[in-house]
Amino acid sequence: MAILNFPSSPTDGDTYTENDITYEWDTNRWVSQGAGGVPADGVLDRSLTTPERTITDTDFDLATGPYWTCGAIDVPNPTNAVSGMTGVIRLTDAPTSWGSEFSTPPTPTTFPAMVPFYVEPSLTIRLGDDVEVA
Repeated sequence: MAILNFPSSPTDGDTYTENDITYEWDTNRWVSQGAGGVPADGVLDRSLTTPERTITDTDFDLATGPYWTCGAIDVPNPTNAVSGMTGVIRLTDAPTSWGSEFSTPPTPTTFPAMVPFYVEPSLTIRLGDDVEVA
């Protein structure tokens, strides 16, 4: 895998290609072109990273990523859940309640704890057993 070496002084419309992905400068940042940054042959042979996001009592949008954290809050039902999605919620404290779309939540006794989830075809969010985080 090659290291990305974007041009240092791009102008609007400049392109740069690396790892079979083309990026275009949009006046303030490089943006991948095509199928969401997937190489033309459809084979992704490198790692992707996704930041952990914070669930609030009003914001839990699964379209923004699969990795989440929260503490002692009322966990709302997520928006944009799609059958087959998976992810993890890192609990820093015990949530006070879970939305109606969740299966029976685990009851961790040690925090932080990780709880995996899976979205079923019925859009029920199945929660797995918690795992203590060292």
